Amino acid sequence: MLVSFMLQAQPKDFKVLAYVPSWKPDLAAQIPYEKLTHINFAFLSLYADGNLRAFEQSFFLEEVVKYAHAKNVKVLISVGGWELGDGGGVDDAFEEMASKKKSRQRFVKKLSEFANSYNLDGIDIDWEFPDQPKSGVYFDTLMMDLWTEFHPKNKLVTCALVPSDYNGKYIHSTSFQYMDFLNIMAYDGGEPHASYEYGVQSVEYWVGRGLPKEKAILGLPFYGRNKSGAQMGYNEIVGQDKNASQKDIVGDQEYNGQPTIRKKTQYALQNAGGVMFWEMSQDTFDGTSLLKGIDEEVKK
Repeated sequence: MLVSFMLQAQPKDFKVLAYVPSWKPDLAAQIPYEKLTHINFAFLSLYADGNLRAFEQSFFLEEVVKYAHAKNVKVLISVGGWELGDGGGVDDAFEEMASKKKSRQRFVKKLSEFANSYNLDGIDIDWEFPDQPKSGVYFDTLMMDLWTEFHPKNKLVTCALVPSDYNGKYIHSTSFQYMDFLNIMAYDGGEPHASYEYGVQSVEYWVGRGLPKEKAILGLPFYGRNKSGAQMGYNEIVGQDKNASQKDIVGDQEYNGQPTIRKKTQYALQNAGGVMFWEMSQDTFDGTSLLKGIDEEVKK
């Protein structure tokens, strides 16, 4: 009986997290919630003074929360991201907001009110690119303030960060105590795009920095990328080649098919705290689904 319990204990705490894009409202009823543990609803954006930008996806978020909570799936709001903000990301807004106590306090307060109003389970900070020494100081302080506000309320505090030392070196290891887990964006790198080896190196980088392995969440791409940087959703790639689910290259698009996604999930089950992926609308919803491959590995 003891052996049986130990074998089952690992998947119980293993996280399977989907980023759900706010610009795809038809997804709400289509998401296979039973295969997930967490959803990051992307994105909420901010101004440099700490105020939040107008949020126009209220009904969609409410629907996701309703469906997710019915399946015991936690929903977090992701703040920032690459798609929104000042010409690619909101780095400047984060930088200025986090550098001043008054704007930082306003941001934490507004974010807490937002999370409460939508019955959310936490917040995910997608600053993504703290890219200079002072940025690391501001990031550390911001995460500490968010942890102080949210953790006593049993709400999660997470973040998404780069997979290597290129910008990751500016993040202080002291920040790790102020996050429940770290979503490692282990894509848009490696050769070919988002290779298995690149995923392993990305986890090893952060764990080597002192991040507890149970807080390391391996990011998986649900899209392809060619040498010029042009991207295509996995579902589009499958639409071009009926056998694409078993490959990693179709035409000039490099991506992760089911075998690679399964292999990465197997690695994460042994060496990390979970997997996350960008993003839900790019999956298929049939036998070729990448999430289906993840789910089958977790439940073995």
